Amino acid sequence: GIFWKFIGAVALVLAVPAGMQMYALNKIFKPAVGNPSDFSKGKAAGKAHHGSLVACMGDSITHGNCNPDWVNALRNEMAATHTFINAGVNGDTSWNVDQRLRDDVLSQVVPDAVVVLVGTNDCMGTYNDDDGKKYMKDKHLPEAPSREVYRKNMRSILNQLQEAGVVKRAVMTLPPLGEKQDSAANKLVAAFNEDIEAIAKETNTTVLPLAAKFWKALDGRNPSANATYDSDGKFVRSKPIFQALRSHYVWGRSWDQCAAEQ
Repeated sequence: GIFWKFIGAVALVLAVPAGMQMYALNKIFKPAVGNPSDFSKGKAAGKAHHGSLVACMGDSITHGNCNPDWVNALRNEMAATHTFINAGVNGDTSWNVDQRLRDDVLSQVVPDAVVVLVGTNDCMGTYNDDDGKKYMKDKHLPEAPSREVYRKNMRSILNQLQEAGVVKRAVMTLPPLGEKQDSAANKLVAAFNEDIEAIAKETNTTVLPLAAKFWKALDGRNPSANATYDSDGKFVRSKPIFQALRSHYVWGRSWDQCAAEQ
């Protein structure tokens, strides 16, 4: 499955002693800081959250172990006025988020705000049929990822939030796949982002333009060979990710330093 192939690929690219490999893997797959289980345990112990409660739903980008933890950055910046739940799970698609939204968050509490960032795995599974089949198997999807399926799931997610009475709802556009804006993969990402904006308008949900922020940050950067999202094999496409994980968790480099190495 995806999990064990990911484990093998990480071990291969890390090319470091087994103990260091296991250390890195434990870091990658550990639960997110401030995850729903932590919130539930605190609530059961009578610990009240302080300030406005914000739940962040998503995949590994939100989980924050394979990239900078943006949820924890907000938590640190706004600690005096907000409490954040990190409901990001590595590898999740929009279907997975839709299925667990109630159990992870809405069954416990109605947050003051919810931010949704999901769709990169949907996009990758749509872009490559083999990846789509792997997501179906390993994430127990009822159907292969596609734009149509993504639109259905996103409508369900945002409608659930509306019906639960979440007043402040936001959805982020998806970041690029590779750094070449005119690539086939990024044209597909742009199409997914058009869907996000349309569904957000339908459901009166705020759009946070993450994609535009990424492209602005990448403006003027000369992409390397590693910056192309290759369609000839998942390992090839993911190699820069594995290299960054090795640099961060084994060699202790910052995420900014890892990015500069690509």
